[in-house]
Amino acid sequence: MLEKQNCTVVKAGETAIVEKDAKALLGQVKGWALAHGGKAIFRKYSFTDFDSAFVLAGKIATIAQEQNHHPDIAFGWGYVKIRLTTHDVGGLHKNDFIIAAKINAL
Repeated sequence: MLEKQNCTVVKAGETAIVEKDAKALLGQVKGWALAHGGKAIFRKYSFTDFDSAFVLAGKIATIAQEQNHHPDIAFGWGYVKIRLTTHDVGGLHKNDFIIAAKINAL
């Protein structure tokens, strides 16, 4: 289970996950979709108010700090959008899916 794992340090020379492997990992994080030509994963949450979006964004930020792997988070009245990618590999890494699973577990 991905949500029980922790992010690892990306080592020099590591490469992005190939699309086939990304799709397999995507099956373990319901609600997420490939984005940016398969170089990122994305999810949007909808709410009926600002406070709920703010609270979720804060919880995601806490996970990101604990795992030292930081997504792009956009939020406002009624929504939170999250994009995960690993800049060091120029695409997706297993860490992105670990964070997505931890977010899903909230």
